[in-house]
Amino acid sequence: VAWQQRQRASFLTSLGGLPDRTPLNARVTGQRDCGTYRMEKILFESQPGFLVSGLLYLPLGGGPHPAVLMPCGHTSIAKAGEVYQKASISLVHAGLAVFCFDPIGQGERRHFRQPDGKVEFESPTSEHQLMGISATPLGIGLARAMIWDGIRALDYLQSRKDIRGDSLGCTGVSGGGAMTSYLMALDERIVA
Repeated sequence: VAWQQRQRASFLTSLGGLPDRTPLNARVTGQRDCGTYRMEKILFESQPGFLVSGLLYLPLGGGPHPAVLMPCGHTSIAKAGEVYQKASISLVHAGLAVFCFDPIGQGERRHFRQPDGKVEFESPTSEHQLMGISATPLGIGLARAMIWDGIRALDYLQSRKDIRGDSLGCTGVSGGGAMTSYLMALDERIVA
């Protein structure tokens, strides 16, 4: 346990610490009955004015349900990608709520656009590189904001009465798998 605490402290120091928790100002912006499960479109603020978009897949019934957080890997369409939808549907059919959210610079969170509204970069990693470099003079990195989005997504899950806040898991593919390992290292609420 002491080793884990030292490693966690070292990781937090390398990130420059984490922001303060502020109100999530979460809202459901849409709902869909999918027959064997329900889906909600969610927006919340990981930091003031910094919106995170996600899809919450819910088993039928009122719950509370155990839940899995699913950070996305490097794909331009993020939570709309087939691999994330199939994985989320498989997990919701197993009785788990699943919250799949868009990383910074992906899905509905593209920040660099041309005057006509089209995205500036096809590859999300190009946007990540530009944003990462831009944050360096401030003494923070993009990883800090991305990890904070995941921690706040866990806060959002715990805020819901239909979710078992003591039974949270995390899984991801590619960059989402890396994010899962970072979140597991920093947030003890993840039990699987």
